[in-house]
Amino acid sequence: VERQVGLQVIGIIPDLPRLRRLASSPCDYIEREPLSEFGGAFQRLRALLTLSNNRVMPRSVLVTSCAAGEGKTTIAVCLSIASVSSGQKVLLVDCDFARPQVHRMLDIRNDKGLTDILKGTATLSEAIVQPRGTGLSILTVGRSPDGAIDLLNSARMEALLAELQEIFDIVILDSAPVQISNALILGGLADKTIFVTRRDWTTHSQASYAVKQLQLYGADIAGVVFNRAGAVM
Repeated sequence: VERQVGLQVIGIIPDLPRLRRLASSPCDYIEREPLSEFGGAFQRLRALLTLSNNRVMPRSVLVTSCAAGEGKTTIAVCLSIASVSSGQKVLLVDCDFARPQVHRMLDIRNDKGLTDILKGTATLSEAIVQPRGTGLSILTVGRSPDGAIDLLNSARMEALLAELQEIFDIVILDSAPVQISNALILGGLADKTIFVTRRDWTTHSQASYAVKQLQLYGADIAGVVFNRAGAVM
């Protein structure tokens, strides 16, 4: 991966064994077993993310990938949970207008969210959800994605992100894949970008092209996360 893409691998995320996978989702598992090998992989990812930013945790982190199916939403959610367990005030924002998954993965409502804030039809206090017992704040994508790409590429989104960074220690953005333009827009706004690849799924040519596109649009890529690298025991 490092040779083909030209970036450091900052995270190697093991898959969960079949029995554990059937019993709980990765999000449930990392909450229950933060000191497991799976949980430890996200703490190492946090440490290397800090090292890539002059030993300071970046205030905003974009998580993206080449295409659907590589696990970027799972990485974003688990990184958010791991950050909360380290004592940070964390906001997870679903910016994937094409296939929003955060609200489904965490089983929360999606009646108001990012698109509603950008359109001025909802306030932060109305849209941000805090699932009981998680300590995590979540801003879903909302129900009004039409025209949201233009709003994302506007001063309003830049101002919103600056406001969120004043409220939270870290804002994690779960973006659409690079093949959809909002990932390129957000890459230029976030302090750091994490690029997710998946074993036996992502091709070298896809990864190389996507990274070049992100860099062309101004993304500061912290490194690559190699997902589903093999089952933990």
